[in-house]
Amino acid sequence: MGHDPRTRDYVTRRTREGRTKREIMRSLKRYISRQLFRTLNSARQACGCR
Repeated sequence: MGHDPRTRDYVTRRTREGRTKREIMRSLKRYISRQLFRTLNSARQACGCR
């Protein structure tokens, strides 16, 4: 939350909306999980694994 400019912008925007730090962290974790799943899933398909 302190280094990536996109994340800082997201945190600023959500804070203005009235979200708590805890809610923002939860949203960020969900986003990371979705991205990681997509990456792993596409890598699995690319190698022909089941």
